[in-house]
Amino acid sequence: MTVPLHAVSFGEVQDLQSAVLRRQDCERQMRAALSSSPTPGLVLTHAERWRIRHCIAQLMSALDAEDIALHQISRHRAASHTPNRKETAA
Repeated sequence: MTVPLHAVSFGEVQDLQSAVLRRQDCERQMRAALSSSPTPGLVLTHAERWRIRHCIAQLMSALDAEDIALHQISRHRAASHTPNRKETAA
């Protein structure tokens, strides 16, 4: 979804950027956790399993924050939308 930046407030853009950066960081941590095992997919130690679970929880939280920021932007965009001629004719 592309949102013109002039249509949203600076705070909303910052919130979205922060949420995206946090999600990307969580994704990097998750990839690192999954690739740290010398035998991926076979036997994970308790510490490896805990780290993966922790990364999943962080990633879910980051995705939720990103969803909230996108929802706020879409609500702002819908509230400031002015219908064009085609839309009013329909």
